[in-house]
Amino acid sequence: TAELETILERHRRDPLQLLQILIELQARGGWLPPATLSALAGALGIPRARVESTASFYSFLHTRPAGEFRILFSDNITDRMLGNQALMQALCDKLWLQPGKVSEDETIRAQTTPESLAQLKVSFASER
Repeated sequence: TAELETILERHRRDPLQLLQILIELQARGGWLPPATLSALAGALGIPRARVESTASFYSFLHTRPAGEFRILFSDNITDRMLGNQALMQALCDKLWLQPGKVSEDETIRAQTTPESLAQLKVSFASER
């Protein structure tokens, strides 16, 4: 697509820029469809498995529809001790959500994330 070509040109079709390219592609559509991953792998001349494994590794990248709004709860030992799991469940109960799943109207997802807040700020700033 034209969007993919624009993003690839901005990153000089450099496979070392894979993560940044994936972040930009997701910012355009909210998630990374299988066809996009295949097209990206072909355009960069790298195996699709490398593209998909990179997209799957980072919890802020989504290979299935993620919802317009994502509510992320840190999932580290300190936050667990402070009750993050109960807090997430209470929120999900109020919003009629299942943790980790997109709402029926595909607008909200509540999930845990292992990344630190600093990492998330960087990734979400890139999505805007």
